[in-house]
Amino acid sequence: MRARLPGLIAAFLLSLPATVWADGLPTVPEPLVLSQSGVSLRGEWNKDGTRLLTTAGDGRCLITESPPEGQSLQEHCPDRVTQARHTVRVWDTDPSSATLGQVLLEFDPEGDGSPAAAWNPAETLVMAYRVSGALSVWDAETGAAQYRIDTGGRIIKALWSPDGEHLLTLSLITNDDGTERLHVDVWRGKAAVQEWVVPLAETIRQVFLAEWSDDSERVLVVTRQHSAHLWDVRSGGLLNELVLGGPGVAVHIPRLAWDASLDHIWLVDDHDNLIVRWSLRDGSRIAVHQDGPEGVRLSVDGQHIVHWSVQQIVVRDAETMAAEARWDNGGDPFLPMMNAFWSPLEREITIATIGILNWQFGTGDLQAFDCGDMTCGIPKWNPDRSHYAIGVYVANSGWFAGVRVYEQESDALQYDLSATVMAFASAQDGAGYDWSPDGYWLLVSPAFSESLLLWHIGDD
Repeated sequence: MRARLPGLIAAFLLSLPATVWADGLPTVPEPLVLSQSGVSLRGEWNKDGTRLLTTAGDGRCLITESPPEGQSLQEHCPDRVTQARHTVRVWDTDPSSATLGQVLLEFDPEGDGSPAAAWNPAETLVMAYRVSGALSVWDAETGAAQYRIDTGGRIIKALWSPDGEHLLTLSLITNDDGTERLHVDVWRGKAAVQEWVVPLAETIRQVFLAEWSDDSERVLVVTRQHSAHLWDVRSGGLLNELVLGGPGVAVHIPRLAWDASLDHIWLVDDHDNLIVRWSLRDGSRIAVHQDGPEGVRLSVDGQHIVHWSVQQIVVRDAETMAAEARWDNGGDPFLPMMNAFWSPLEREITIATIGILNWQFGTGDLQAFDCGDMTCGIPKWNPDRSHYAIGVYVANSGWFAGVRVYEQESDALQYDLSATVMAFASAQDGAGYDWSPDGYWLLVSPAFSESLLLWHIGDD
């Protein structure tokens, strides 16, 4: 499926032959189907892949249909599936369990709207909340309620600290004059141990980033009004506050990257055509030029960054910002760079253009993923590197068409899951797909579906 690129890249990609995959393929196994009221169904695995924590959005009818004239949306979508409260569930995904595929626990957070939920690092607790309600914490084994946290505002984010000792909450609280302020609180159990307030511009209320340092000692919050705040959790002191740019700088993923220790952030300044490395310790910065920068990402080991524009990709040393490798499309207007991702493979970057390319920047080797008469999505490998999954799209339309699984060693197509995936989808808007931590399951979330599909890919 991956072919070395000879000559002109555009000519190669556009000349890929149509391929019929159905003949000779193994029979597609039946998926384990986890159904839950509400589309935009999301899942979070525990560390060994034996439990799946799910949350859901509004029901399918509310999202995909329009009521006839004179009828409200609620009247048009009256049934339990579309109107019921969307709970948080813990599913049994242990293949050796007698209760495989069953709901083990179900939680109903306070408030209105779609819930968010997360395991604590030890996976002994589950926290969940809705925007308009309090945050609640339950025992992950028994389901017993442990404690609740009322922030006094609308919760927009909540995160466990890496050591599991604290919870970080970000809440919007309305002032008497109608403006809002952002409360950033650190909790130990149900007791607040730190509280910080960030004034917000009246028209810019979003928080772009909230993150713990890997030692649980510091908290970083970046707002869309271009301010970065770094606090010390123990003392409560503000360690640094940076203005990252003016109105011309768009702060959002993938235009901002950060390291696990929260010592540095890397930012795209598309107003001045710069890639900037900021020190969160002393505010110092190193800036390098790139015409029309689109994004920046930090490698998993923190040693390199990759940044890209429409026509060029550059790899740099993350500390010194010295360039180590470059690749461009030769000025070909038919090969715009849309995104770049660090591959799990060493010194390899996955490039999203009109096709999907893998660039080994250490050797300069370039390979293309070949999806036949379809356009490839981003490949995702299972942990032992034996297989990878790719979403496929109808060429020239961008419509999502399914998911395929390939063997890594031979690049041979093993399973085409597309027919099953599309049978559960309500729109051709794509699907989420990724592997469980142990690699046993491939989880697929079809667009506007009220089901998650789990396939076991492998011999055991």
